[in-house]
Amino acid sequence: MLQQLYDPENGFQGDKIIFLRNFGALVLALAQLYVFFWFANEVILESLAISDVIYNESNWITYSKANKMLLVMVLQRSHRNFALKAAAIGEMSISTFTKILRLCYSITTFFMTAYDLKGEEAM
Repeated sequence: MLQQLYDPENGFQGDKIIFLRNFGALVLALAQLYVFFWFANEVILESLAISDVIYNESNWITYSKANKMLLVMVLQRSHRNFALKAAAIGEMSISTFTKILRLCYSITTFFMTAYDLKGEEAM
């Protein structure tokens, strides 16, 4: 679509409002996705910080033996991260978001290149 609107020699050939509207919609959609993935990443980081908080900030030395054993169980579990998962995407995190963006960019580049090659063959 960008190639249809912008020509390096003559500038914009299409309606600038349509281009700006589509670009704005793209930015808003990416911002929405980023917010979801950012909060999911925060859940992962906070779940991994539980063991540090239990060990460093609680006065666990003064607890009874039964409570210490319960804390050990919580510490064991807290070493595994708690992550939100989407059905087709998998674990939601910032790294997953960047992988999705890279994949979308690669697919877009592939189709734009294929479209350019198709146009050159017709000439």
